[in-house]
Formats: sequence, structure tokens, C-alpha cells
Amino acid sequence: MSKTKKLGLFIGAIVIVVVLAVVTSLTVLIFSGKVPARAQGLAVITSTANSDQVKEFGPILETGEYTVNLQGDANFVKLQVSLELTDKKAEEKLKTLQPIIRNQVIDVLAAKSFDQIKNPTGKDNLRKELQTRINDTLGQPLIKSVLFTNYVYQ
Repeated sequence: MSKTKKLGLFIGAIVIVVVLAVVTSLTVLIFSGKVPARAQGLAVITSTANSDQVKEFGPILETGEYTVNLQGDANFVKLQVSLELTDKKAEEKLKTLQPIIRNQVIDVLAAKSFDQIKNPTGKDNLRKELQTRINDTLGQPLIKSVLFTNYVYQ
């Protein structure tokens, strides 16, 4: 075996060992509870010239995946929706109202056309409409924001 092949195998072995070490470390951290596997009141620290600012996020409620036919031609949207809530009480209440929330999301999506959702502005408008519609249905503003963790349209 030539020196070049030996060197290539040696470097390849080192890369594999390093990757395995990183994956193992992350797995241990996640399962030990030191790194949250699911968002539950996150905080993001941003530095500015004057001071550090912490932005607080509320609890996140995952409502699931939706595949809905759009108005008009044979287009559809497939997305996953999560809701940022105002507090833990809202999370407890909304867990029991999942069918109502899912129905509202489906109703809003089914009324949209491909042109209304295909660009960033349409996506942002959809996010705002879902927040308003669900909060109105609930009779109180329990949802701070709507998050799309998956967003595909065709």
C-alpha cells in the first residue's frame, strides 16, 4: 500500500472518530437534560453596543402537520404549525383544544389560493391570519406567534 493511500486512510479514520465523538457528546447532553430537546420557554441573548438584551419566548405548542388542497387548480400546501403561547396556563388550556385549533388552521388554508401563499409576504400574511383567527376563536389572545417548522407548496 502506498504512503498516499495510508495517509488518506489515516485522515479518514481521524475524521470518523471526531464525528462520532461529537455525535456521542450531543446525544449525552440531550438525554441528560442539559440541552432541551423541545422548546419550552427559550431565551435568546443578543449583544448590542450598550448592553445585553434577553428576548423571552413563551411555551411552544406543536399542532402537527397539515396537507390541504388550495383553491383553484390542483395545488396544495403541506406545513407543520407550532404556536408560541403567552404562558404555561395557555399551554395547558390549548392542549385540550387541539381539534378546534386544527380545524381553524385547515379552514384558513383551504380558503387560500396558490398565489396567496407562494411568496414570503403571503407566508407572513398567513401566519398573522392564523394567529388572529385562533385567538378570536378562543376569545382571548393566548397565541403570541405562529411558527412554520415545515412549509411546502405545490
